[in-house]
Amino acid sequence: MFFVALLGCKESVDTIYVSSSGDDQNNGTISNPVATIQKAQQLAREIIRKDSDAKIQVILCAGDYYIDETIQLNESDACGSASVSYLSAGDEAVNIYGGIRLTNWEKWNQNIYRVKLADSLLNKDLNVLLEDGEAMPMARYPNKGKGFGGELKRIDNTTVSVPQNWANYDFSHAQVYGWLGSNWFTELRKVMAVDTEKLLLTIDPGSTSFGGLNSRIYIQGVPELLDAEGEWCINKKDGYLYYWPLNNDLSLQDKKIILPVLSRLIEIKGISEDHLAENITFKGLNFIGSNFSSSWKIFKEGEDGSMPEELQEGLIYIENATNVSIENCAIIGAGHSAVYINNKAEKCQIKGCHIKEAGFCGIYANSYFPGSGNYEKPMDSYINKKHVFTNNYIHDCGKYIGGGCGIQLFQSGDNTITHNLIHEMPRYGISYKGVRNGVLVEKFGEDKINYENHFDYIHTRNNYIAYNEIYNVCRSSFDFGAIESWGAGKDNVWDTNAIHDIDQSVEWDGWAHGLFPDDASDYLTVKNNIVYELKGGKATGAIMVKSFNQIVENNIFVDNQIGRALTMAPFAEPAAGNCVRNNIICNSGVDLYDVDKNSFSKGFYGFYENTFNKEYVKGKSVFAEVDKNVIYPHYSQLDSIKEKGWDLGSIVADPLFDRKNSQENVIYSDYQLKENSPAYQLGFKPIEYHKIGLLPDFGFEVLRKRNLSRIIETESYNRMRGLRPIAATGIYHMESGAWTKYEAVDFSQGDYNQCAIYYLDSKSKKSGTLFELRIDSPSGELIGTVSSTDSVIPVKQVTGIHDLYLVFSQSIGLDSFKFVEIKD
Repeated sequence: MFFVALLGCKESVDTIYVSSSGDDQNNGTISNPVATIQKAQQLAREIIRKDSDAKIQVILCAGDYYIDETIQLNESDACGSASVSYLSAGDEAVNIYGGIRLTNWEKWNQNIYRVKLADSLLNKDLNVLLEDGEAMPMARYPNKGKGFGGELKRIDNTTVSVPQNWANYDFSHAQVYGWLGSNWFTELRKVMAVDTEKLLLTIDPGSTSFGGLNSRIYIQGVPELLDAEGEWCINKKDGYLYYWPLNNDLSLQDKKIILPVLSRLIEIKGISEDHLAENITFKGLNFIGSNFSSSWKIFKEGEDGSMPEELQEGLIYIENATNVSIENCAIIGAGHSAVYINNKAEKCQIKGCHIKEAGFCGIYANSYFPGSGNYEKPMDSYINKKHVFTNNYIHDCGKYIGGGCGIQLFQSGDNTITHNLIHEMPRYGISYKGVRNGVLVEKFGEDKINYENHFDYIHTRNNYIAYNEIYNVCRSSFDFGAIESWGAGKDNVWDTNAIHDIDQSVEWDGWAHGLFPDDASDYLTVKNNIVYELKGGKATGAIMVKSFNQIVENNIFVDNQIGRALTMAPFAEPAAGNCVRNNIICNSGVDLYDVDKNSFSKGFYGFYENTFNKEYVKGKSVFAEVDKNVIYPHYSQLDSIKEKGWDLGSIVADPLFDRKNSQENVIYSDYQLKENSPAYQLGFKPIEYHKIGLLPDFGFEVLRKRNLSRIIETESYNRMRGLRPIAATGIYHMESGAWTKYEAVDFSQGDYNQCAIYYLDSKSKKSGTLFELRIDSPSGELIGTVSSTDSVIPVKQVTGIHDLYLVFSQSIGLDSFKFVEIKD
């Protein structure tokens, strides 16, 4: 072994070296490295057996490591005072793949290539393909970005009809993806049987939750549907994987096309809750690719919020462990979640990581449904807690599951979630759930559960969520929030988060909020947050207030084109004692408050008809205090609220923001107040804008450049004004002067001189200019003009990286666009 003395420390460190060009017959010294992580692990365990206090470093040299069996660490790797760290050797990349690199491609037709798979792979259920770390869609209909349904029709929860010309298609590997009920969550259903005469597919029943599948469905995994760039499919009949690669002019041999074969690349799991894996660190490594399931359903039956055991998966999986750290790592292309922390786990840290392209969530901390797990007392089951998730860049997750989000907690508490940058999610940015007390009563009965003691069973408590920036989330779901909670425990805090650019894309006049403390989010404090640039219709609000003893203070709700600033109406659970004070509400909503007619009355307790709910809130009003808010401009509703005795100390006044940027480029720091702001006179406290977002030492590039050689779906904008999006479909209903903004478009060296335009309705005809293409602002340099007859337009050659704007003159349904390179 090669021993290194730690500077300024009496302890020594045993160091083992790994190199992709090493040899597992070597002894692991710097001059004789081993070739595999597994061999290094074996050597490390030998050291631990001899010295139970050993500190071990496994140094991985730059290179690519392909793993086809899960690397399993347990208490034999480190526990007690021993520790083991897996580290990169330097600044060059260490790439650890949970699968194989596909080579030996052959061209099959003009656009599609294929590669022969070994029988051992064909016998596996493989559902993920990555090109250079990006998750590619299976061959599907409708194609990605083209909406749902089409000629594919939902008959009932387990039956789907297909078009007549699909009668002879191969459905042996087919899956139906669909949203449930009111578009809260999705499931993936395997096709179980095919009736070729009636053209009906029978799919597995899933969870049967929320009324089953609705009409927002698509089908994938059918070889005959491979008809678009980026799509792939395995044909088990001939043994080939087929793929239409991105940028088809580049050689596939130069690309890293990865077929993940593992659901877990790394598993850290002690043998039991009494024998934990401890003190394990991964730092500076890139983990790329893990497999996904052929069927996926939400929740165990009768246990809303819980995860079925067979789906508790992560590229990095942690259970029966404490003090596990994942630091400065890239975790890319996970099939399920990037990191899944399950059941017994304490003091795990995920920090400084770049997480993207996960099938489900970036980070998921999960534990038992209340009353489950065979614990003698409710508090004994409080076993998932005290984690730190900080300074992570999490984006483009939920690739395979529409309920996916950046960070999710279930029955996990005392966690610190700070300084994360989260965007591009189909549902939440950060979500945490327990089980609301009414559900517990229904499950266990009122003789066992009452309002007071139900908090003993709810462990999603004392979570501190602060200094995060979240935007462009909730992009395909309904009834959402950038930060969301449901049925949680006491004393959670949302402090100094920036929430922006979240738009209603499923039902414009439907339910949505920027900050969404949903049912039974009791004893929650929401303070110092900035919510801006939200868009939606009548039922969209900046925040919901509908629980028990909730405090909403010192927040800024500004420049939101929504139905109302605050939704203040209880539902389902007891509501009393809420405080809304010292907030700034500026240009945020047609209405000031959405209120039930009884909400500002005395002794109103919501709608859930359990006796203990009524008794617990009896004689208590929904609101303890609504006052000292700065409201601008004047809302006529404010007068009637004051007549009821609320908002008596609130004022109508311009809060005087010290803006530096124009509205299309506005950021959270533009909402700092000038020294003479009237808000200060009412007790408003300055917000620590400088603490929001990633920390200065974050080690990965944050600029997410758009590649112009790829189709850009119009609904993938970063900011918009004056139009409506349709989730995964396009944009429409433009007002004159409306615009969409696409950030960081890479025009390269001026290689593009044309732009192809794809409409939602090709039959629609309008005269005159439809929209213009401009760079850097809605009034910036004009590079192209689109009229009603145009499908391809000339564009000015532009170099470098710019924000691209589509500026509309009239309403049109727009699907996507693609710039075309100059050809010699």
